Amino acid sequence: MAESFECPKCGAPMHYNSQEQGYKETMACPYCGESVIIPADLRKQPEPQVDNRGSFTQSDMSNLIDLEREAVSVYSSSYQAPVAAAVGRAAGWSIGGCVVISLVTTAVAGIIIFIVFISLGVGFSQMFGSTSNTADTSAPAVIAPVASQPTDEPATVVPTSAFTPTPEVDLTATAQAQNEATRTVQSSLAVQQANWPVVLQEKFANASRHWSVGVDNNEFAVEDKSIAGNKYTWKFTSKKGMDSIDYPDMPVQKDVYVSVDMQMTSPNQNAEDQAGIVFRYTVKTSTLYFFKVNPSGTYSLSMYDGSTWNDLIPTRETDQLDPKQVNHLAVSMQGSQILLIINNKVVDSFEDSQLTSGVAGLGLNLTAPGEDATLVFTNFYVRAPKK
Repeated sequence: MAESFECPKCGAPMHYNSQEQGYKETMACPYCGESVIIPADLRKQPEPQVDNRGSFTQSDMSNLIDLEREAVSVYSSSYQAPVAAAVGRAAGWSIGGCVVISLVTTAVAGIIIFIVFISLGVGFSQMFGSTSNTADTSAPAVIAPVASQPTDEPATVVPTSAFTPTPEVDLTATAQAQNEATRTVQSSLAVQQANWPVVLQEKFANASRHWSVGVDNNEFAVEDKSIAGNKYTWKFTSKKGMDSIDYPDMPVQKDVYVSVDMQMTSPNQNAEDQAGIVFRYTVKTSTLYFFKVNPSGTYSLSMYDGSTWNDLIPTRETDQLDPKQVNHLAVSMQGSQILLIINNKVVDSFEDSQLTSGVAGLGLNLTAPGEDATLVFTNFYVRAPKK
């Protein structure tokens, strides 16, 4: 069973299973990459196994030698007199008769010794290895040396358990478990950031923070923006693929947590059209990060370097969005870490340090001409840590 402990550097949960991963003293943290010493009480030394097949003790050999000597003694006493008599009469017999007697005597002795070996019950395969031509289909076993015994008592051999194949590791399940653990840590961080002090609270009661309002017919689209009833409403009909952003008067921030409630509708909405939150936007250089979603079920993260859009996280699917309801979007950025949050769940993250500070706002991206889109924004909040 997997045991858990925390990484001493980042505090992320780590899992170690000695049966599946084998004996280790250290392992790498899957989140920060730090080499972490596995706690001593989780490391388990593998126990050696003993196979009793083919064992042949010193006591067995002594018994075999004693029985052999006894057989030879029996043979000598039983046939000593006839042999002596034969030798005594050898002078009167022919040389051929002596040869016959010698051959018969040798054959009888060989048969008796063979019978003695068979009667011992000790197979030759135990002394010299199996001579069978039948293939051994049993699984290979780990054999450990058996210590010599100080007495003539036979050694006690522990039977080897049946071979159990090492279970295959489900890499997909392991990756999912690691992702879930990472999301748990990120969710805890996002909760802390969501409680940072409020820098800006926009209820859209009026346009006092200089949000763009009114109708504008330009080369990219016909735009109609209005603030009324605590709602900031955008209506667009595109003439070509275009982007539009807007932001309020606010102080420049480095680390921020930005959130807004958004509803997006369109009679001919393209699934690639997206809208959402702009952050670390610098007016002078026109650089920004853009977290955008399509309520039909996609999100992405882009960075504009002043001349080119760069996809940090390309468009991905999610089941966290409701196409017919208001969706709560949030993004947090602390240092170089970006967390993307949809309906209070962290759906993705990214590390990027190209942009270091800026203001926050709202944005829209329409990918083709002739598209109509209506956006309604409410409850725009910006939070930042205490300085």
